[in-house]
Amino acid sequence: MRYSVLLLVLFTVACAQPTPVGKRVSLAAGKISLILLNSNFTIAKPFFWGPDCSSCDYTRTYFFHNSDSTITTGVTVKVYPDTLGKQWPWKWLFNEQQTRADFTAKHRGSAVIEKLTADSSSRTVIVDAHFNRQGHQSFMKEITVRQGQHKVRFDYLVPDTPQMREAVSGSQASIIINKQYLAGPAESYENFRNHP
Repeated sequence: MRYSVLLLVLFTVACAQPTPVGKRVSLAAGKISLILLNSNFTIAKPFFWGPDCSSCDYTRTYFFHNSDSTITTGVTVKVYPDTLGKQWPWKWLFNEQQTRADFTAKHRGSAVIEKLTADSSSRTVIVDAHFNRQGHQSFMKEITVRQGQHKVRFDYLVPDTPQMREAVSGSQASIIINKQYLAGPAESYENFRNHP
């Protein structure tokens, strides 16, 4: 029986999406999948951050990169065990001015936001930006989905070329997230840690 999924084709053009050249990978015990940008990506061991208290969040980050790390994709899954988070209205989760300020601060003012889009129905925020990295122009896309007691973020960093921007769009269109996982209760840290 197939579970229902959330296809993150939001804000993408409906016709003729580019096809990423990498393979599809499954993360979070099969609850999240996407096609990578590069068929030769190295898959780093996931990083774990445990909770600091009984009601604190915990995180796992997956990182994929090519040989010189000029092309990278990161996927971060954060779980909030406090059930109050399920009741947060969208206006508490998204404020455009604050989102822009946080993004700029995170990248120490070096990233220039080209486009910021938000969708309250899917609780998704997408940021497109570019910046100069060691004398070369790079393009980044950050996609954040926050529903219930889960937050999933996808981070792309690539050389700023039309071909790489198309590849990022193709990978974005390939993202699948299990809807029951997003909307369901927070899993225990032990289960989260033991089932990458």
